[in-house]
Amino acid sequence: MNLKTESEFATYLAIQSPGKKTVLSALAVFDFSGAILITKSFVDGFKDIWVKKQDADIQKNLQERLIEVETRSFSGKNQIIRHLLNEKSAEISKILAETPPPTPSNLNIKGLFVKKPSNKLVFKGEETPSSKDKLDKNWIYIAAGGTTLLLSLIFARQTIKNISKTARNIENFKNEMDKTIKSAAKSSSENPENRIEQWKKLFSELKFTPQEAEKMLKEAQIPDEHSEKILGFVNKNSSVFEAAPHALGGYPGKISYYAYLDGIQGHFYNFLINPSHVTASLFATLMGVTGIGYIGRKVIEAIKEVQVKKSNADTELNLHKNLVRVELKNFLTKKNSLISPLMAELRTEAKINPDRERLKKLSANVLEEIKYGPPFVYS
Repeated sequence: MNLKTESEFATYLAIQSPGKKTVLSALAVFDFSGAILITKSFVDGFKDIWVKKQDADIQKNLQERLIEVETRSFSGKNQIIRHLLNEKSAEISKILAETPPPTPSNLNIKGLFVKKPSNKLVFKGEETPSSKDKLDKNWIYIAAGGTTLLLSLIFARQTIKNISKTARNIENFKNEMDKTIKSAAKSSSENPENRIEQWKKLFSELKFTPQEAEKMLKEAQIPDEHSEKILGFVNKNSSVFEAAPHALGGYPGKISYYAYLDGIQGHFYNFLINPSHVTASLFATLMGVTGIGYIGRKVIEAIKEVQVKKSNADTELNLHKNLVRVELKNFLTKKNSLISPLMAELRTEAKINPDRERLKKLSANVLEEIKYGPPFVYS
């Protein structure tokens, strides 16, 4: 049984050898462990509080700097709307000023479509691959799959063949060894005691089971006292369990305790039990090194966490800055996708049916969609 903590170790020794020194030393270890726990909790709490304060300042600065980015986006979208209003207003005025005769021949929609062999109209830029191309690709995939399957079958057949050949060779080897053992057993039956080690070696190398070894020994007419020695060796050799060394497993039927201690409390206990200049210096030095190391590690972790949070905030700010241009471009594209069909309808009506009242209504719809239509500008 392993004693994993210094407190368990001190308690065990106080119970094993009760006395004033061991009991007081155990109590001192408990007090010292509590003091260490309090000190660690204080250091950890101070680190967490400092990191959270720094994080709050970082988030505050980030939000303040994001206001500028959001203002750029808001201002850019409104500038796009004003630009579209000026541009489309000038274009609408030009359309209204021109009053061509309402001849349907002026409308040309042939350029919007392409004729397919199947008499199906498809928008330009949306042509699909021909059936011939699809068929060619399908044959390539079928050929590749068939070739892979054929090679797999060939390799599988060769593998099975090799395994069968190996199994036959092993069986032939074992049969030959069986003959050799039987021959050796018959020739040495008069004095089998001299061949015990040879029997052990043969059974071990050939991985004989205890049943096979017992059958072989009976056929060789080996005396029982020698057979027991040989079979004992075979049983032990064929088992998957191995006896553990006494240094690790102890003795069967007895309880053994082992301690593996790596805390400063262990050196404190050694100093209390064996007070000397060496144990005192060792405890004091290691306590200082351990304390400074722990505090230093926590300081480094706190600085690392704060620096990571700062870098994440800078990355987020740069991302928002870079996305302003993309957002404005996306906004303009969506606005144009909504306005373009309305402008196309206005031009068509101006050519086919130049009714000024209707053209004014269509123009008002265009300007209304530019100002108040989606995508919307949120403050």
